[in-house]
Amino acid sequence: MNVVHPWRWLNKLLVIPPHLPGDYDTSGYAHFMREETFLFTPKYARQSVVIHGGHILNETTKRRGAILASVHYGSFFLSSGAIVHQLKLPCTDIVTSRNLTALPAEEGAFWRGVHQRSARLYGQPLFHAGITPPREMVRYLSKPKNLLLAMLDVRESGNIAKESPFSFLQKQIYLQTGPARLARLAGVPFVPMCIRYEPEERRHHLYLGLPISSENSPIEMTQQAIAQLERYVAGQPRQFFHDMSLFQEPLHQS
Repeated sequence: MNVVHPWRWLNKLLVIPPHLPGDYDTSGYAHFMREETFLFTPKYARQSVVIHGGHILNETTKRRGAILASVHYGSFFLSSGAIVHQLKLPCTDIVTSRNLTALPAEEGAFWRGVHQRSARLYGQPLFHAGITPPREMVRYLSKPKNLLLAMLDVRESGNIAKESPFSFLQKQIYLQTGPARLARLAGVPFVPMCIRYEPEERRHHLYLGLPISSENSPIEMTQQAIAQLERYVAGQPRQFFHDMSLFQEPLHQS
């Protein structure tokens, strides 16, 4: 049964984010982020996000593309849309479809809808981990200006990717290094990126870090990336999508 939400039409028209209480918690932000995906338009991506360091991408991608390295934090699907419609740079995401099959039918359908709304916002399809051949991603990244957002905190159902220990927010966590290995394979820079919502402003701030050379090892690249991301996420831990304590143990014990 489809539920009509009149406020969505009005918020989309006026470019007003969903309501987020001042005392929100992690689940409250998750609800906000989910609802916001129904407001995605080029106008929303232009007016609801302030980009810091956009010049970094223009300078970094003159000859080849780049991978944007992030974590599931803030309204992460909005990030690529803001880059496309403000900086006029091609950008899309790597998403996982494997995990959707393990979700209840309604929840899986919701996230497939998010993927569709995001692709429409970006003006191009998403790449699907485990489905899209890596050579297609490498081909995409070989072109100047092309950007690809990849999440560092991904664990896929049925995937036995090796995880390595990293220091993050004064904790040891375990992450796989797939995004960094893809950057090395494509020979492109690794650019940390984070989006954070400021409820008082009712606006997002998108931060771009210093590019990391793909000549480094995947472990070095990943550690450098999350070290840069720390400064943006530490002040608002309620905007994490994942419970990061789950990453304090490796997914597959040796």
